[in-house]
Order: sequence, then C-alpha cells, then structure tokens
Amino acid sequence: MHQPVAQPGHRWPVRGELVTKADWQLATAVASWSRRRTEPLLLASSLPVAWDLIAAERKRGAIEPRFRDWKAAGWQWESRQVTDLAHLERQVLLLALAPRVVQCHGNAVAAEILA
Repeated sequence: MHQPVAQPGHRWPVRGELVTKADWQLATAVASWSRRRTEPLLLASSLPVAWDLIAAERKRGAIEPRFRDWKAAGWQWESRQVTDLAHLERQVLLLALAPRVVQCHGNAVAAEILA
C-alpha cells in the first residue's frame, strides 16, 4: 500500500470526494507529518487545497470546545433562540468575559489562601 506521508517531514494534499452519513461530498484531505510529532496528522475539510488549512484547524480546535460549551453544555445557547443581533453581541461578550472573571476571582482567592 502506498503511503504518501511515510515519515516525518513529508506532507501531501489531495482534493476528492469524501463519504458522509448522507452522501459523497467534495473535500480536501491534507496529510502532514511534522518533524516535531510522533505520528502524522490527517485533516479533511470542505475548503480548497491549501497548506494553511492545518494552521486554521489549530485555531478552530481551540475555539470549538468553547462553542460546544456555549451551545449545548452549561450555557444552553441554542435553547435561548435569540435572533436580535445587538442581544447576541451582548451575550457573546458576556460569555467571553465570564470565564476570565471567574479565573481572576479564583486567582485572588488562591493567593489569599496561600498567603
């Protein structure tokens, strides 16, 4: 079997069709094996072939858990069904600031306990 990314330092992009639950869709696959990693990374995307897909996915990977929390976990974003843009903007601001406020408060309490 041919392995396009057989060792560190290799990378390989391809555009083709990817099977989903519903049907086949046009997709990009990018395989990359960084010399700093012990195994290759395979990324599938609906975007065109580009090496910066990996960098974009790294950013998205940091953002996705937060959106998951906002939408389905503790914040129940989807159940609110807010459609007014100004209201949504305020909610997003509060959702973004809330973890920082809690973290700062926790740091202050921890500093007092440790002192």
